[in-house]
Amino acid sequence: MLERAWEASRQQVEMCDPIRQLGRVTGLVGMTVAVRGLSVPVGSLCRIERGRHQQPVLCEAVGFQSGRLLLMPY
Repeated sequence: MLERAWEASRQQVEMCDPIRQLGRVTGLVGMTVAVRGLSVPVGSLCRIERGRHQQPVLCEAVGFQSGRLLLMPY
């Protein structure tokens, strides 16, 4: 049983898209982060780099507005 779950997980990892895409934060509205230059589907996991020696902020793509991607931090 555990081996089946492991095999299914391994197959999912092999199917993931390892291409790194970059965008730029252009605004904040409450807990929503607006980003330009990044094109990902809703539900995608994104990471906002905050600078050297600081932990990145993990976010989920939740929508689009005026040509910008909207992210919601975890």
